[in-house]
Amino acid sequence: SRDPLETVISWKIMWKIEDLQDFPFDGFNESFRLNLIGIREARRNNINMIPYIHELLRDLGAENLIGKMFKLFGFDNFRTQIIEWGNEDAYWTKNVKYDIPPKRWIVGALGKESGGRGGLIWKPISQILSPEEIEFVMEKIKPSVEVHKEISALAKDILQTSD
Repeated sequence: SRDPLETVISWKIMWKIEDLQDFPFDGFNESFRLNLIGIREARRNNINMIPYIHELLRDLGAENLIGKMFKLFGFDNFRTQIIEWGNEDAYWTKNVKYDIPPKRWIVGALGKESGGRGGLIWKPISQILSPEEIEFVMEKIKPSVEVHKEISALAKDILQTSD
């Protein structure tokens, strides 16, 4: 899950949506809702899972966050190469033989030589919305904001148990 306002901005950029009236808010909110349903179902069935919250990269740092996730799943093979790939593109981008997703969508996963960050690094998205647009969007995404809060609280609770 990711901050819903930042996600709207990201989608707006990715899909080149000029007019927010054309934004697929129903599908957007449904994606958050279905994510929560999947998480609740996993927990109900005692399936070991940790919701990934993008902002925890900012709060905990990639090594701490992913290291805790590895630990909670019982993996002892965490290596910094998993989160730091320098000039190389992330290992999984090497398997892409077509332009889906386009590199402009996954710039954060690209190596520095390809214009990316060279590792798993949180960066705030550039604010491109006016205060009026933010107010409009926040009204439309209220359900997603509530879902994100619930998923974030769960993830933080799970990750705190690993300390």
